[in-house]
Amino acid sequence: PTSSAMKKPNPPFWIPGRGLMVLIVPGCKPARPGLDMPLKRRSPEFLYKKLGSQQMQPEWLSAKARIGYQDRSQRVSATATIHLRRDSLIWIALRKLGFEVARVQITPDSIYLLDRINNEYAIEDFQFLSREFRFPANFQVLQAILLGHPLFFGLEGYEAGIERQHYVLRRDDGELESDYRLNGNDFRMAHMAFRDKVERRQLGIAFEEYGELDGQQKFSYLRNIQLYSRDWGDVEMDISFSKVELNRPQSLRFSIPERYSRAR
Repeated sequence: PTSSAMKKPNPPFWIPGRGLMVLIVPGCKPARPGLDMPLKRRSPEFLYKKLGSQQMQPEWLSAKARIGYQDRSQRVSATATIHLRRDSLIWIALRKLGFEVARVQITPDSIYLLDRINNEYAIEDFQFLSREFRFPANFQVLQAILLGHPLFFGLEGYEAGIERQHYVLRRDDGELESDYRLNGNDFRMAHMAFRDKVERRQLGIAFEEYGELDGQQKFSYLRNIQLYSRDWGDVEMDISFSKVELNRPQSLRFSIPERYSRAR
């Protein structure tokens, strides 16, 4: 079935246009629900609403995380301290062997980086992610990924189905295919995937290990992100969260030491 017009969700649930255009590789497998009971048919509107109801809207999110990244030329891992202030700031400190090796500050229009190893800094726009990390995005997309929110690229034309104990919500506008998998037992998002037919890029994110967070909605403590493009090949990132806290204001510093030179 095809859905009728739906109400526009509140930001950051709604991502206008095609600003993301980083999309997922087949093979990022969603977690299997524990119950193998026949699932009741649900409408696209019902599943769409369920995804929207899972959004957290904290003013602050703070967390520790282990991050692994690999592409066709490198494999790296680090621990991270992450602070997010909704709609305004993402602050990340990366550490290896107990030493801070990099610090990142992201605002809605700029990315600031400190390279502690080489005493360099950079100030970039979001095109930098595309060039250096093969991860084109914008602030709202990065925020949604950290909070575990679904990304939507349209309000109409969804179809609903059932596959392997998951509810499936799909949309295809001829240029972009979107696919969302919801656990059949609790409607938690297990996986979302996108395929850009024009640029031949794919993105997929699996959400696993849900747990209670401050007595509020459940939070996915494990994410697997996979990307593919004909230019970049396969890119994969794992994020394992711990010590997640909500709504604890932070005093964050990001200053560029005088001895640092601007990276070229």
